[in-house]
Amino acid sequence: MQEEAGENGATTPVSVRARAGWDVTLLKAELEAAPGSEDLVLKAFDERGRRLTRLNEQTAAVDEALARRAPPPTAPTKQDLDDLERFESAWAAWSRQHRPYGLVAEQAREAWIRAGREEELDEVLRRLDRLDPAFAIDVHRLEGSLRSPTDYTELHRALLNLEADQDKQRSAMQVTVDRLAAEGLPVPPLTTATLLDGYDALEAWTRLSDDLQRIRLRVDRDVRPFDASIAERLLVRIEDVTRAGDQTATAEIDAEIGRTIDGFQRRLDRLNALLDGWRNEGYRLPLDGRALPQDLLDWEANFDEVERLRARHGVAWRRLKDIAAVRPEDAVHALALAGDLEATEAFIDHVDALHATWGQTTAQAQTLLEAWELEGFDTEVWHARVQHNPVSTLQSLEQHQRLVHRAIDLRRRMDVLDLSVEGEEGRARHDELLRTVDLTEALLDEVDEWTTRMERRTARHRALIVDEWTDLRRRGWTDESSPPPSMSLAEAERRVDAMRTRTASRRLDGGMEGRIQRRLLEELEAWAALGWNVDVLRQRAANNPMDVGMAMPGLRQAVNDHQRLRRRLEALPWERDSELGMDVLDRMQRPEALADLAHDLPQLARQLAACPPDPNAPTWRAWRPDALPSGKTESTPPTKVKSEHGRTGEKTGPADHASVVHAVPSEPASVELIVPKDAEEELLEMGEPQSSEGEQHASDALPVQDSARLASKLPSSASVGEGSEDLRPALRGLFSRLGLNAPETMDARSVRRTLGPYVQQQPKDMRLTRLLRLALRLTPDALDQATVVQKGLMVDLSDMVSPLEAWTTLRLQARHLPNGHGLLNDALVLGKALDRIPGPGRRLPLGEDARDLPSSVEEDALRTEVQRLGQAINLPSAGGIR
Repeated sequence: MQEEAGENGATTPVSVRARAGWDVTLLKAELEAAPGSEDLVLKAFDERGRRLTRLNEQTAAVDEALARRAPPPTAPTKQDLDDLERFESAWAAWSRQHRPYGLVAEQAREAWIRAGREEELDEVLRRLDRLDPAFAIDVHRLEGSLRSPTDYTELHRALLNLEADQDKQRSAMQVTVDRLAAEGLPVPPLTTATLLDGYDALEAWTRLSDDLQRIRLRVDRDVRPFDASIAERLLVRIEDVTRAGDQTATAEIDAEIGRTIDGFQRRLDRLNALLDGWRNEGYRLPLDGRALPQDLLDWEANFDEVERLRARHGVAWRRLKDIAAVRPEDAVHALALAGDLEATEAFIDHVDALHATWGQTTAQAQTLLEAWELEGFDTEVWHARVQHNPVSTLQSLEQHQRLVHRAIDLRRRMDVLDLSVEGEEGRARHDELLRTVDLTEALLDEVDEWTTRMERRTARHRALIVDEWTDLRRRGWTDESSPPPSMSLAEAERRVDAMRTRTASRRLDGGMEGRIQRRLLEELEAWAALGWNVDVLRQRAANNPMDVGMAMPGLRQAVNDHQRLRRRLEALPWERDSELGMDVLDRMQRPEALADLAHDLPQLARQLAACPPDPNAPTWRAWRPDALPSGKTESTPPTKVKSEHGRTGEKTGPADHASVVHAVPSEPASVELIVPKDAEEELLEMGEPQSSEGEQHASDALPVQDSARLASKLPSSASVGEGSEDLRPALRGLFSRLGLNAPETMDARSVRRTLGPYVQQQPKDMRLTRLLRLALRLTPDALDQATVVQKGLMVDLSDMVSPLEAWTTLRLQARHLPNGHGLLNDALVLGKALDRIPGPGRRLPLGEDARDLPSSVEEDALRTEVQRLGQAINLPSAGGIR
């Protein structure tokens, strides 16, 4: 009947429930499945609907405070009846976590309903929902009171206490929030937050506040004393962080403040370390102790000025210490100010005053030492002592002055000693001892004894030489050279030895000088017969016939030119000065005065032109000889004779072994003198004539020859010119002895290219330079077309290398210098040594050779240059040293 009613639109249980909004799909299925159990199925359906409705009521009963803190599960609808178990399960899980007391109250609800206190139960639940989760333990304790309505009073009292406690904590939190907000922190309101969350938030904000406060205090405590402006800038940044509430920025600003403080502290530590160093040095500073932070910037701002002040103070202090070490009584007032930087100016004034006095003492000592230096003494040690202690050094110098004066006298006595024979080693050694200034009485006595001994020895030596020279002079065997007292002992000994040697060669008939003298007198007598005044020449011929003989060619030329001179003199107005004319007439009659008279003609003309005319003066006529020379020179051709030593010489006429061929007065040509070896040495020692043109001709007209050796080596005039001799062997020998490698291609160009650079290398022995120049001058363009003379002279030059090298090596060894590297290298080493420290005796010529050498075609002149070089290389001995 029910089904029919439903089909016909009648009301059925299912339709009723469907119209109520329930989902009846499952109900229909169950009813169809159990047609006989409709009541049970409907009853079960209604029970489920009641449970769903109760679940919705429980969800709606959750207090807003708890719902905000922990939103409950979504309440089911009537259409969710089929999923009721799922919703109940979600509600049960949420309740166990957030509202366990609600499950207990739901179980006890029937008892509260029976007791008529269901509303009190709901109120208790709402009050429990409003409690903070922080009271979960206390609420758990009250769950037992929910099971019995009789415990309501106790439950109510407990809730009141919990609610009061909650309100109190909320009030405290609000006070903290207000405080933090007053500090400028953007703290959000915590009214809706749980106590735990609120406390956590307040803890974070409080920690931020504490950090910012700590940072502020740190800035005020550690930064502001150093620099207030930097502190204010940091505080502004802290305020910005405070307003932003950025907790992450506190670490950054805290690190920046730490770096700032560390920088200031390091600077302060360095300043204090520097100040402590100054205090350790003895300086007194305005600060009693360490510099404080507030002093740092002031010290740094004025540090350069303070450092300059301290440097000036230090310089003055060091100067004061030097003075105080010697004169402490004078430095008392200045020492009281030493180290006080604030009194630096006064301190410097005191030190300057002391140093001025000190400088006077130093100047006196320096003046005394400079005087000693002018005497050649080494005063370096004394200068150092003066710088250290001038007062005591000046006293020592004054005490030492007597010894120095004695040393000066000894050095002067040694300087005048003639040690040309003894050698300079002893004088150099004793002079070096005296120059050290470290003098003692014993040292001065030793040098005085040596000087006295050498004075006696040289005096005896000179007395013996003077006696012998006087004896030779008394016999008329001396020459016109200076007497021995004006020469060195070595030179005087050589002169006397030469005169003695020449004297020993004299014969009973007067020897060579006698023969020359007789020839000269004969010629002078012939001139006298013509009217010439030869008195002076006779006297000179008697005293030194060799000198007159060498001058005769020039005299003959002057006599021969007398007519030309006479014509020039007659052209002058001698009537202007009669006395001058008489003097010229006298000079015209003397052959030795003719050359000077010709030279004085310009001066005489100017002198006459300056004189006024004298109309009363006699007419001046030039003097002329009775008869001028005419005809040719008649000389006997030279013939070969044997000399005393068995060598071949030349003889003219009836003269003896060594003869003089001279012309009669009518011949102006030169007279050739062939002089033996002993006379050659004598002439070389006397030196070359240097006065007039006539004397130069005389020198050229009197060639010196080594009669035996040169006669065998010199070719006849027919051999002069282009020859066929090969010069390359001689050049190879020269290269080998000089220590040079001969060019692979031996020709004139390679020879000149090899030897040429060594000519310019200086300083070296000028003899070696002359040898190289002569070798280059003797080198023909074609080495296989040399003349016999060129080859012979080249061989002579090669032979000169060995003695010159031995001479150079001996002196290098004496100076302990390297040697044995070839003559050219050794000569350069010796030249540098001699240029720096010359040797004793006559100084060896060094430097460039400026002498004009003959051309390569003038073989006779080149032969003479080679002979002169050979004589210069084979030096005579002096004191046992060659």
